[in-house]
Amino acid sequence: MKTYKITYLFLILAIAIFGCNGTDGEDGEDGAVGANGVDGNANVNSFNYTINGYEYDNSGGYYKTDITSSQGLVISSDDLLHGALLAYIETSAGWAPLPYTSLLGSNATQIYRPYFDVNHFEMRIQNSNSSNTEPQINPPFGLKIVVIPQGMVIQDVDLNQYEEVKAAYDLED
Repeated sequence: MKTYKITYLFLILAIAIFGCNGTDGEDGEDGAVGANGVDGNANVNSFNYTINGYEYDNSGGYYKTDITSSQGLVISSDDLLHGALLAYIETSAGWAPLPYTSLLGSNATQIYRPYFDVNHFEMRIQNSNSSNTEPQINPPFGLKIVVIPQGMVIQDVDLNQYEEVKAAYDLED
């Protein structure tokens, strides 16, 4: 049995030493060029939130809701200065882009405005007649924020249509 193991050991050693000596052959031809892939969206960020309430700002005379980095929001200063920052709210008719206006009675409107800053988003709801009537879109409702870096905006995509943006950038809900 010992002789058997020693024989195999010498055989493996001989193959390792003498089996791989020789000159390298010529490189083969390059393969065919593959088809272009779909443009990616690795740098496009989408954030989904549920708004459960508003806060009234007495000094400004409006209702507001805030989203910050502590809630996962990421907006860089470069995004703020050069990117496309989009916000959509959930309405009875689907996803509406901000700013959004709804009727408030027969002679007034309620305006939902987005305000972006580095790692911060604020939505302010103000009435055109300066009343402090509560927002017409009752919580809870969805809010989507999409951050598209400079140079990544796809032409011919209507940024006011969330479903179109979602499809173009392959965003997940």
